[in-house]
Amino acid sequence: MIRRPPRSTPLYSSAASDVYKRQHMEEIDLCWRGFNKGIECFSSTDSIVYHVGAATLKENANKNYLNYRNSLIMLTKNLPLNSLLYVLFVRIILDMISIIRFLIIGRIDLSISIIKAHLNYFNQANKILRNRQKSLKKENYYRIRSIVYNYFILGKKKFFSL
Repeated sequence: MIRRPPRSTPLYSSAASDVYKRQHMEEIDLCWRGFNKGIECFSSTDSIVYHVGAATLKENANKNYLNYRNSLIMLTKNLPLNSLLYVLFVRIILDMISIIRFLIIGRIDLSISIIKAHLNYFNQANKILRNRQKSLKKENYYRIRSIVYNYFILGKKKFFSL
């Protein structure tokens, strides 16, 4: 889990005020907010990260719920307003496909967790929108329009092939 930034950093108040991200996506959200505020975010190819995927929660409905809910909240907090509605519309369609897929493979619990995540998100969407920070929301900072298209249609399975 990412540590909260020191009190002297510009992101402290942002990170300290978020209680929704207990186990999933907090590091992505923190970097995205820093980027929106003009803070440079870097990665180092010399770094070695020992990460055990899903170590805190094995594949289950609660983990699935947190992933879907927190990513919706993160999108709402960080995307430029002129992109938000379109991205959420596409996201809802993709999530409906996920619900159907999980039903087909017999994982009703995972389908229900996605529905619960959306209900929780939409229940608090107005609050999230009101609390969006007035930080700079960069308009065109990404080069890849759709990872879903690249992965499923073009067959690009590795990040470096994007």
